[in-house]
Amino acid sequence: MGRRLTHRGMQISTVAVIGAGTMGAGIAQVCAQAGWRTHLHDAHPDGLVAGMDRINAFWDKGIARGKTTEEQKAAWSVHLHA
Repeated sequence: MGRRLTHRGMQISTVAVIGAGTMGAGIAQVCAQAGWRTHLHDAHPDGLVAGMDRINAFWDKGIARGKTTEEQKAAWSVHLHA
């Protein structure tokens, strides 16, 4: 499981990212890879689809380059919710 952050005694394990553009998708990707339950939101449905596609393309590129595996991608995907 990923790292757990605390803030004023509360354990943080869920992250919401508002905006699925380049930066938001990147933040959501890193949070999911850290094992945090990550919710990605965007005001525009097409933007959300593009953000999720961007994350999956990044993971697929890592697989193609031998930097990660299908198993890692599957494990990370469990944490990412749109």
